[in-house]
Amino acid sequence: MAILRLVDQIATEIDKGNVTLGVFTDLSKVSDTIDHFDILLDKLFMYGLRGKCLDFICKYLTHRKQYVRINSNESDMLCINCGVPQGSILGPLLFTIYINDIVKISDTLQRILFADDTNLFISANLGDTCIQLTLELKKLSRWFKLNKLSLNIKKTNFIIFRSKIRHLKTIPNVRID
Repeated sequence: MAILRLVDQIATEIDKGNVTLGVFTDLSKVSDTIDHFDILLDKLFMYGLRGKCLDFICKYLTHRKQYVRINSNESDMLCINCGVPQGSILGPLLFTIYINDIVKISDTLQRILFADDTNLFISANLGDTCIQLTLELKKLSRWFKLNKLSLNIKKTNFIIFRSKIRHLKTIPNVRID
């Protein structure tokens, strides 16, 4: 439904003579970098988890250890200080809760969230769109930093949706950080 809504919005903006810029972000190793001690537990508390439920999640995330085995060689056991267990039932739910407030960073951007991919869209005339997108990407970058997440620059791209009739004299310069 989100993609259908987006396609309809892009077509409407093209009919108005506007362009839509889409930014497709990808986070680096997000399941391994979630700060569950400070940030995730605070977010769970903010969403209303208290008492035994919050204690259960806290115990589930703390005192976890891991090691590597290659053939008959094993590394030392090390504590895991961040991340959510991959392959677990709670992992995707905890990740979703962790990034859920990303939608509050901007009232201007349309967004579609797919796991660790965040897709952002803005429509207007080209000049205004580029300026506004740059301002909104600064907010996004700040949110990533506050939540201790890293953007995978190699997998992050942007696209201009426009009519064939509308030729671009220059390609807009879109940057994050």
